[in-house]
Amino acid sequence: MTTVPCNGCTACCRDGFIRLRPELGDDPARYLTREATYGGERVHVLQRNDDGSCIYLNSKGCQIHGNAPSVCRSFDCRDLFSKSNRDERRQQIKQRGASVRAIFNAGRVRVSPSANPIPKGTSK
Repeated sequence: MTTVPCNGCTACCRDGFIRLRPELGDDPARYLTREATYGGERVHVLQRNDDGSCIYLNSKGCQIHGNAPSVCRSFDCRDLFSKSNRDERRQQIKQRGASVRAIFNAGRVRVSPSANPIPKGTSK
C-alpha cells in the first residue's frame, strides 16, 4: 500500500464510509466504530459526526493523523480534483480550506516528479 502525502484537505474525512481493513493492519478495537453492510458483508466503519464527517475530524483537522486507518493513508484526494472541472476544483478548495499552492504542487509532482513547485508569494 502506498502512503499519499497529506496536505490537510480532509477530503478523505468527509465522504462515504471509512471502512477498516483488518487484512491491512487496521484493528477495529483502536477506533470508535460501528458495523455497516458493505458489498453484502458486515464490516467495521469509523463513526460519523452529525454532518457526516469522520468522528476524528475537528476544526484543527484529523485527530488521529499518523495512526489513521489504511484507507485514510492511501486515499488520494488529487484524483477527486483531477476529475472535476476548474470551477468545481476551486469551489472544493475553498470549502475545504486547503492550500491552493499545496494542491497544485501535489498535482504537478504526481504528473511529473521533476516538476518545480509554485514558489511562495505566487498565486495560482
